[in-house]
Amino acid sequence: MCGCDPPGRRQSMIVNTEEFRVSPETGTGPIITLFQGLPKGDKLELILQKGTELGAAEIIPFMATRSIARVPAGRIQEKLMRWQRIAQEAARQSNRMSAPDVFVATDLAEVLHRANQQVKLLLWEDAEAGTLKKTLAEFHAPESIAVIVGPEGGLTAKEAMSATQCGFIPVSLGKRIVRTETAGLAILAILQFYWGDIG
Repeated sequence: MCGCDPPGRRQSMIVNTEEFRVSPETGTGPIITLFQGLPKGDKLELILQKGTELGAAEIIPFMATRSIARVPAGRIQEKLMRWQRIAQEAARQSNRMSAPDVFVATDLAEVLHRANQQVKLLLWEDAEAGTLKKTLAEFHAPESIAVIVGPEGGLTAKEAMSATQCGFIPVSLGKRIVRTETAGLAILAILQFYWGDIG
């Protein structure tokens, strides 16, 4: 007698599977929203990728007065879908369990309306207040932070004044003048080091 099943009888097999999951995010730092003045070219894609890696919870581009790039109203949804895909892919590559939310704000007024975070920072090269280090020392472990970064050419004095009137604190990177695609990433890294899970 052979060990095979009789002809016509169906064979069955039980397979145990294990689902592979990336490790959950364990960051204990603040929820950081980056409001980025819309830059030209593909700079925003770099900001989305690296901002995701640095743990931004929201990345919201907006059309500032000096934004060279403009997104026609009819193409906003198309652009937004692409930007969201870039953030989602960056989240997968950096083992984040969720991608940052990506929205589009039409202008600075909408940004100021959205911003209800505990700490609000305006990264502005003409800031005359205390240093960034001194400013951060005035707060203790905030739960949420908003940062505004201007496009190429920065924000206008009028925009900066509007932001400060809505509670944003002007800060700079000192003597370092950096490009718009560097500025947001630099401040994200600093905030994650100071209050977050870097170091």
